[in-house]
Amino acid sequence: MRFSKRPSVDAQAVEDASGAVLYARDLNAQGRKGMIFGPLDMDLAPRQLAVIHGPAGAGKSALLLALCGRFRRTRGTLIIDGIDAMAEPYRAIQRTSVARIGDYVVPEDLSLIHISEPTRLGMIS
Repeated sequence: MRFSKRPSVDAQAVEDASGAVLYARDLNAQGRKGMIFGPLDMDLAPRQLAVIHGPAGAGKSALLLALCGRFRRTRGTLIIDGIDAMAEPYRAIQRTSVARIGDYVVPEDLSLIHISEPTRLGMIS
């Protein structure tokens, strides 16, 4: 079994991310066969919506797991709600969840989606 030392908290990145629910810089992941996704730079403000789409095998699921702090092969900077997810992954995971909508919404239908307040799964109409 191989243990790796967690990086120390990147205080400058946490400061740069203030006000953002999600802050990613140079986020990427590699597998045995090469790049899975990235590099990605992204800021997500409170109440902002992001859509991830692409063909099968493009790395969408891996990216979503990484953005929630749940993909171990992730490298780069990831701040979730003020928590450095690379240095404190278990603390970051407590602030996130992952759900699959499935085939209920396809890209052509996105113009029909109205997100009511509060934004929760099941409140999309």
